[in-house]
Amino acid sequence: MPDESGPLSPPVVTAHDLTVSGGAGGTEADLADLGVLAGRSADLAMELGSISAAAHALLVDPDLLASAALDPGGAAAFEAALLVALDGPSGLTALAARLGMRAAAVTTVRAGYEAADAVQAELMSAREWYEGVSALQHLQMIAMGLGPAASAFMSPASSLDPDHWQLYTDPERWLTEHPGEIDDFLNSLPGMTGHGPSTSWQELLGELSAGFPDGTYELTGQVEAPPPEMTNPPLGYRDLLAGLNYRDSLAVRGNDEIDVRIVTQPDGTTAYIVDIPGTKDSSLPIPDLTVGPVTVDLPNDSVDPATGLIPNSNDMTTNALTLAGQTTARELAIAEALRRAGASPTDPVMLVGHSQGGMVAAQAAADTADGTFGYNVTHVLTAGSPVALADVPPDVQVLSLENEHDIVAHLDGAENPASPNHTTVSFAYQAGSIGGNHQLSVGYLDAAAALDSTYSPSVDAFTDSAAPFLADPGGGTTVRADVFNIERVPE
Repeated sequence: MPDESGPLSPPVVTAHDLTVSGGAGGTEADLADLGVLAGRSADLAMELGSISAAAHALLVDPDLLASAALDPGGAAAFEAALLVALDGPSGLTALAARLGMRAAAVTTVRAGYEAADAVQAELMSAREWYEGVSALQHLQMIAMGLGPAASAFMSPASSLDPDHWQLYTDPERWLTEHPGEIDDFLNSLPGMTGHGPSTSWQELLGELSAGFPDGTYELTGQVEAPPPEMTNPPLGYRDLLAGLNYRDSLAVRGNDEIDVRIVTQPDGTTAYIVDIPGTKDSSLPIPDLTVGPVTVDLPNDSVDPATGLIPNSNDMTTNALTLAGQTTARELAIAEALRRAGASPTDPVMLVGHSQGGMVAAQAAADTADGTFGYNVTHVLTAGSPVALADVPPDVQVLSLENEHDIVAHLDGAENPASPNHTTVSFAYQAGSIGGNHQLSVGYLDAAAALDSTYSPSVDAFTDSAAPFLADPGGGTTVRADVFNIERVPE
C-alpha cells in the first residue's frame, strides 16, 4: 500500500482508545456456540432416547415376569416406579423429547440469523451496484454539461455542506475523516464498469490485474548484527510489532527485506515468526496511457524493460494480485525463507505484516488449506491491512489492528469477519494525512503497546493460543533472526 509519509502528531493511543470486535467474544462466535448447543442437545436427546428404549425392555424381561409369581406386589411396584422414571413428566422419555425440541429450535434460530445476514448482504451488494450505475450516469451528465448535475459540479459551494466542501479544499483530510467512503466507492465500481450486480470488487480487481506479470522469486540470505528488537523474546503485541517495525525501516524501494524469527522455548520446542513489511514501490507494470493528444504519466519507472517485470516484489503488482485472492511470488518466497530457516511443515508459524505484508500473510494462511503454502500457519497479526476478503481457515487465529482514519485498511471494501478466529482491534489516530495515519512506527506501535494492557475475551484467547511465540514466564526463551531479500525475476 502507499509509502508512509506526512506530518505526525505525538503518540496518543491508549488502552481506553481500543475497540475489540470478533474473535472468541464476537457475534459470529455466539452463532457458532448456538450450533454447538444444538448439536450437543440433539446428541443427548438421542442418547437418552436410547437409554429409555433399553429400559422399557426391562418391563417385559422374563426374569421380572417370573419373579412376579413370588412377589406380585413388589414386581408391580417396581414396574410402576420404572414407568414413572421413564414416561413420567420428568422422565427420560420426556427429557429426551424436550432436548430434541430445543435442538430443533436452536437450529431454526441460528438458521434465521444466518439467512437474515445473507439477505442483508445481498441487498447491500445490489444497492452498491446500482449506486455505481447511477454514479456513471451522473458523470456522463456532467461531461455533457446537462442539468443540475453540471451546475452543482461547477459551483460545489452552493450545493455542498461545509463537511463535503472539504472534499474539494482538502481531499486527503476529508478521506481520512470518512474512510467508509472508500468502501462504498470500491463496491460501486462493478456498476460503473458495466459488470453485473453479482460481480464483486474482488472479482473486478482480479480481471483488472490479470495482465500484471509476477514472474517468480529469487531469495538471498542477508547477514546483519541483530538488534534487540530481533533477538529479545517477545512478551506481547508491542514486541511483536517492534520486530516488524525494525524490519520495515530497512525494507525500502528496491530492497524487499523480510526476516524469520526462530523462537525456542525452554523445553526445546520451536516456533517461527515471519516479519513482512508493507509496500515500498508504487510502480505499475503497465505503460503510460495515451488518449488522443494527452499522455498520462504513470508511476512505472521501476519496470525492467528487458523482462517487463518490476524487480521489487513489495510493489503494486503484489497488492493487486493479493487483494484479488491470488498467490504471489512474494508469498512463495516467504515459504522458501521458512524452509531455509529450518521450519518443518508441522512447526507453528505466526505471520506478522503491515499493510501489504498483512495482506500477503492472510493470503498465505488461506493458501494453507490446499497446501499452496505448505507450513503450519497458526496465527496472523496484521496492522493497517485490508484482509477481510482472505479466505482464512477457521483453525488459523487472526488479529488485525486497524486505525479508523487509515484508508488503506478499507481497500478491500469490506468489514473484517466477526468470526471466532478473527479479532479486530480498532483505534482512532489522526495525523492529518493518508501516509501519517498509515504509519507503523507511530499509531500502530502505540496501539500494540496499549493492547498489552487491555482486557478482552477475544484478545486474551488470541494471546493464550499464541504462547509458542511469546517468552516463557519462567525465562529461558531464546530467539534467532534469519534475514532474507526477495527479488522478482522471470520464470
